[in-house]
Parts: sequence; structure tokens; C-alpha cells
Amino acid sequence: CADTLPDTQVIVARAHELKGMAGNFGLTELSTLAAQIEKAARENAMAGADTALQALSDANQRAKDALYGWMDL
Repeated sequence: CADTLPDTQVIVARAHELKGMAGNFGLTELSTLAAQIEKAARENAMAGADTALQALSDANQRAKDALYGWMDL
């Protein structure tokens, strides 16, 4: 459906950005999840990204904790 195309493009773009930013900081779990989401969106198969999407919040918290821990050094 044409109505879903822009949403998919936004997901691809945001997931790609997150993948790169997380990778730059060495946050591999977050980067890997973002890559999975990006791939699913590119293939218009978001149902395949359910596991990654569900894990994203916890991975984000672990990434924030790691960054805050690094800043405290």
C-alpha cells in the first residue's frame, strides 16, 4: 500500500542513523538491533523485526548505563 511507504522510509532512515551512531560509540547490541530493524523495513517485512523492536528499549537502557558509567571514570 502506498500509504505505508513513507513510514517505512522513515523507519529505514532512523534505524540506519541509530545503527551508525551506536556503532560509533561501540554499543554493539543497540547497533545490531537497529540493523535488524533497518533490514526488515527495507524489505517491507516489519513483522520480522518484532523481536528487535521489543528488545530495543532494554538495549537502550543498557547503552545509557554504559555511557553514564564511562563518563563517571
